[in-house]
This record gives sequence, C-alpha cells and structure tokens, in this order.
Amino acid sequence: MLRAGAVMASILFLISYIVDVTLAAAGMSPAATVLNDVAIALIAASVLIFYLFTSRAEQIFLRARE
Repeated sequence: MLRAGAVMASILFLISYIVDVTLAAAGMSPAATVLNDVAIALIAASVLIFYLFTSRAEQIFLRARE
C-alpha cells in the first residue's frame, strides 16, 4: 500500500507541475487561480479512481483463479 501511495503522489506531483507550467505560459499565476486547485482535485480523484478500479480488477482475477 505504501508503494501505491508513493506512485499516486508522484503522478499527482508530475501532472500538477505540468498544469502549473501551462498556466504560467498562458500568462496566469498558477498560485492565484482557482483553476489550479480544481485541476489538482480532479487529478487526485482520477488517479484514486484508476487505482481502485485496477486493484478491484486484480482481486476479481485472483478470485476467479482460485
């Protein structure tokens, strides 16, 4: 579980950084926008949902294998 948390945090950091760079290139201060906060929340939610779906699929596969 700790490894999964580290992977999720790394993905969130990377995508959040890319969003910050994109907003800075568009002339907006990333720290001053609500869009940055919304983007981080959506990224975190999507990464979490992806993790839950993949772990559920793995559990279903392992149960079927038994």
